[in-house]
Amino acid sequence: MKPVFRSNLFAMILIITWILGSLLFSLISGLLMIINIPIPYSIQVILPQILFLFIPSLLYILITDTKLKDTFRFYPLPIKSILFIIAFALLIQPLMMFISGIGNLFFSNPVDTMLENLKQMPLSIMILMIGITPALFEELAFRGVILSGYKNIPILKAALMNGLFFGILHMNFQQFIYAFIMGILFTYLVEITGSIFSSMIAHFTINSSQVLLSQFTLWTMKTHELDQLADLTNPTLQNKLISIVSILPLVIIATPLAFLLLYYLSKNHNKSWYSLFPFKKANNATDSNTVQSINGENIITKKLSHEKIMTWPVYISIGIFVVVSIYIEVIFLLKF
Repeated sequence: MKPVFRSNLFAMILIITWILGSLLFSLISGLLMIINIPIPYSIQVILPQILFLFIPSLLYILITDTKLKDTFRFYPLPIKSILFIIAFALLIQPLMMFISGIGNLFFSNPVDTMLENLKQMPLSIMILMIGITPALFEELAFRGVILSGYKNIPILKAALMNGLFFGILHMNFQQFIYAFIMGILFTYLVEITGSIFSSMIAHFTINSSQVLLSQFTLWTMKTHELDQLADLTNPTLQNKLISIVSILPLVIIATPLAFLLLYYLSKNHNKSWYSLFPFKKANNATDSNTVQSINGENIITKKLSHEKIMTWPVYISIGIFVVVSIYIEVIFLLKF
């Protein structure tokens, strides 16, 4: 089985497993609640990630007999790179929030329900649920197993495919938009550093900072304007527009700085910016293993595969995503 097709097939199986497993888990949780054995909300969030993301990833390693370290890219990072990655994740946050805000104008946001359930939980549990768990198990599955099959295709195509599947996993239109872009950025971090720890750190930083921001906002409203607490989970159209407009200046300032950090990170890891973003044609290129020159910079390229990227598991995954997302939107409209 060819590497790209194998990754696409695994991604499709993972998505189906995630949907069916989550439904089954919800059904079991509901039945246990009926007989007065409620499952804590933290377990409801963490356990499915272990069962339906982490275990399938381990099974993939066993079935395909691939090397654990090479598939997951468990390679250490220098301290300087870690600091760059944390700073990049913080600086890219305004862009992610802006994109999420645009999505909020058109689609329902399931994250609002999660924030409502999290309000009474200790901060440490919230960080474990939202920061640590996805940073571990989602990254192992997507920037580990799935990305390993895209090693020999151009990085831009690999990032787009990885971002597509990462967006699909979230199974709603609103989250798809920024999860797609996050998946692309995380793929580039792993490609630049050669280590999955880079995407784990960035993922943890983004998610945890969102938790801290929501808790700070909640504390501020509790302290000053108790009557506006509902705006966090059920914002009006006016509030949504104000939020988007207010964050736009920060997006304009922070986003270029984030990509500047990405540029210096690539320099520190001896990665050519032109090989990562190949928008210019190389001079003196005779084949994919020759030394090429772009703007005076020598680039040794690897031999790239011409394997077809868009295969039937991709189309099935997209179809499932569209059906489930439409269903979620209909349920949301009927609810409100």
